[in-house]
Amino acid sequence: MGNPIKATKAKWAERKEKRRQEKEKLEAEREHNAVVKKIKQQPSESCPCEESPCARCRLLYFLRSNLKDRFQPPEPDVKHPARAVRQQITHWVKDPKSAIPKMKILCLHDYNEDSLNLERHISGLISCLDDGHEFKFVDGPIELNDDRGTHYSWFETSSPADILNAHEVLERIIAEDGLFDGVLGFGQGAALATSFILQRQIERKPPLFDFAIMCSSIIAPSCDDNFAPEFYPAMWLKYGVDIQKQVKEHRRIMAYLAEPSPDLPAVADVKQTQDSEALHLGGASTQNAQQDPTAQIVKELTAALIAGDSEISQQIYDMQPDDFVMNAETMPRMFHPSLTRERIHTPTVQTWGSNDTFRTHAKLVKQLFDSSGVTLVVNHDAEHNFMMQDHYFYDLIEDVQKVMKLALLQKFCIHKPLKYFEGTEHQHIPGERLIWQRDTQGTRV
Repeated sequence: MGNPIKATKAKWAERKEKRRQEKEKLEAEREHNAVVKKIKQQPSESCPCEESPCARCRLLYFLRSNLKDRFQPPEPDVKHPARAVRQQITHWVKDPKSAIPKMKILCLHDYNEDSLNLERHISGLISCLDDGHEFKFVDGPIELNDDRGTHYSWFETSSPADILNAHEVLERIIAEDGLFDGVLGFGQGAALATSFILQRQIERKPPLFDFAIMCSSIIAPSCDDNFAPEFYPAMWLKYGVDIQKQVKEHRRIMAYLAEPSPDLPAVADVKQTQDSEALHLGGASTQNAQQDPTAQIVKELTAALIAGDSEISQQIYDMQPDDFVMNAETMPRMFHPSLTRERIHTPTVQTWGSNDTFRTHAKLVKQLFDSSGVTLVVNHDAEHNFMMQDHYFYDLIEDVQKVMKLALLQKFCIHKPLKYFEGTEHQHIPGERLIWQRDTQGTRV
């Protein structure tokens, strides 16, 4: 028979150890809850990242406050609170199903269109985003009347004065309706948005849009009558007649146009050539055009003006009003990637159709945006519209969501390129095969 005293002592020791373990577990739970509460609460001077307060904590609080029960990241790592904050933000970024806080988006229609038509065209985009975003549709200031009825334009000609008036219209809209998170432009509206964003960046003014969606953009004109002074007056005065002749010859012809050169040196870095024959638009050889960037710029701008049925092409065709391209004050000064070193840093989705007559315009505009990882390109199979196949459309939706998230990251001073989103799964219709590939910059080609 065993010793009853020893048995009693062993039982008391077992109970004591159990109480100690329960106490440690309770203290660990209290510590865990305190850390989780600290991660979830509004940033203060004692935020988990031990800064005052850090950008990630501000963004995490913003997401929790605006998304509430729609924000469901994995349980935080209480042993490393700073790491937990980063993990939860990364989960929100890379999860294609994660919700996005409500955003306000300004929508700009095409030439000779109106806000109702644009709203109808992008209704699928709006319904698929489906996060309560506010889309503001506005009509341009120029009224146009034809057989289809009354429609609108954002500028009458592409002269610097008319473009400046269009910029002022955008500023008034923003002043009246409040700041917007993003801008969506189609055709002429995309060109106006590009011109507006780039001009503010050139003038070192704060950006008014955190992200952009550019659809089938035409070439973007500048509002600065002194833009590229070493190029534009001479270009129009010397080649204006030749350009008009080519526009007339190729009017309404659907011709395949050469790809624009992606890495042309800036004109400011190149001495003007002494060979005037090499610059002649009609007689320049391919070799001379490749060696001389000025001739190449003229060639690419002419190719863009020939393409499609844009308003500026029609004005050049008619040389109306009053030979405006021959007047130094009214001649268009179009943004070309080789005429400015400035590149737009706003997170952007660029999209155009492989059958779009304005695709040459859109490809030139795309080169005005930063290629280091803030621009995604979706090249779909449609014309100058949104009638694309489903898998292209779902890619567009996914990329729009990515730039929205990237805009929030940059807004809270967490600068990440779009390659930060690599590894996310693409959602598309089962059985459909994606025919694009992704390059190292995160763009689709």
